[in-house]
Parts: sequence; C-alpha cells; structure tokens
Amino acid sequence: MARVQKNWKGNTLLGGMVTSVNRALDQPYLEDFMVRNAFTAAIVVCSRDDKMRFRAFANLDLSACVENILLEAVHLDLGAVWLGVAPYASRELNVRRAIGIPQGLTAFAVIPFGYADDKFEERTREDRYDTERVHYI
Repeated sequence: MARVQKNWKGNTLLGGMVTSVNRALDQPYLEDFMVRNAFTAAIVVCSRDDKMRFRAFANLDLSACVENILLEAVHLDLGAVWLGVAPYASRELNVRRAIGIPQGLTAFAVIPFGYADDKFEERTREDRYDTERVHYI
C-alpha cells in the first residue's frame, strides 16, 4: 500500500508500507515472516528519473538523505534500519510491485522504523585502528 502526493514545491513524494525487499512476493511463508518481524511504518527513498540534473550524483544524494533519516530516527528514539534496494534490479522490482511505485520513480532504499524492543547500549568495541594504514600526503 502506498500513497503518492505532492509537496509544497510540486515534487512527488512517496510513502508506504513494504512487505519484503529481498524475498519473492509469492513465497508462502512471507505473511508469517511479516507478522514476526513487523515494523510500524517505512519510508521508501526514491529518485525521480525525469528531472534529475546530475544523474551521476544521485546515489550520493540519496545516501545522504537516508543517513539523515536514520539520524532523526535515533533522535526520536525510534529503531530504524537502512535496507538497500539500489543497485539491484530484482530488489527494485520487488519494492515497485509491493507498494505500486509509479513510473518515473526508482526505489533506492527502504527504511522501516518503529519502537525498538530495547534501548541501544554502548558496547565495548575492539580497537581496530592501525597506524600503518594511515598515509599523509
């Protein structure tokens, strides 16, 4: 299920629920999978194919967009994850079919979010910094 709307500048926005990105939509266990791994909502980040001025930078711009959404999710105490769609055509097709993305838009990423079961706890991490891998010019 998806909703397409225009924002105040006339840009097309797409929002919706996504059932699956990596799985075929006709698999019998999909409904059970969705119930066990339910999320509250999802944002599908898309590129507009028709008015793209700098196509070579689309992935960089969309990645920055996804990162900003993830940062805001943390700020709002939500759990969220970046599910990569691009550059895999099969994933893009699955997302397109699942939520009915119109022609002219291409899915880049899906960000499901909701309230996490537990809060993030700072973990001790292995120090992997290696001075031999740093080079100065």
